[in-house]
Amino acid sequence: MRRSGFVASLVLCIATMACGASLVGAATLEKGTIELTPSLGFSRNSFSFSGSDAGSLTTLTANGLLGYCVTDHFELAGGLLVNYQSIDIPGFGSESATSLGVTGGVQYNFASGGQTIPFVRGAIGIVTNSGNLSAGDRTTVIAPALQAGLRVLVGSSASVNFGVGYQHQSSALGVQDLSANTFAIEIGLSIFPGRGRLPSPGADSERAPPPGS
Repeated sequence: MRRSGFVASLVLCIATMACGASLVGAATLEKGTIELTPSLGFSRNSFSFSGSDAGSLTTLTANGLLGYCVTDHFELAGGLLVNYQSIDIPGFGSESATSLGVTGGVQYNFASGGQTIPFVRGAIGIVTNSGNLSAGDRTTVIAPALQAGLRVLVGSSASVNFGVGYQHQSSALGVQDLSANTFAIEIGLSIFPGRGRLPSPGADSERAPPPGS
């Protein structure tokens, strides 16, 4: 019930953005635009028991998305997923787990007015799991990964992105026959290298005529 309700909300969100976009202007990401969406996280937890060292847990995540707009609306996107965890317990040594994955999919950027661009994205992916701390060593399959959201442009070369997402995993955590459903509210940053240097449509026609013309 929870899963169907979330998916219904996601569909409603997509429909609302699509209808709104059709009623306004035509601001979107132009054909040829490159999108970079980096994400990096690091945390270290130290534990103690009655004042004595009880070990530590270190987590490192590095995710990235590379997109290329093949039209003014459709964008091909590929992603990299990296997650590393290490636990160190005095007297027992250390153990670690590493997950490495890739995703690929298609994104649609709606035309809209002002500085906002609604978008929807669909992708699939795989993740390998290794290490003595990993729950299993099976390859995790991500299908589907769905996202809907809104970009808020910051100038012409970056945007702050707000979205909701759903992801289904088979062989989750590397364990055979274990499935997982992930629901997320996401905030991120995208960079568009070189987009600010692109001439705007109609720029040539707006140039002042040379003297004497």
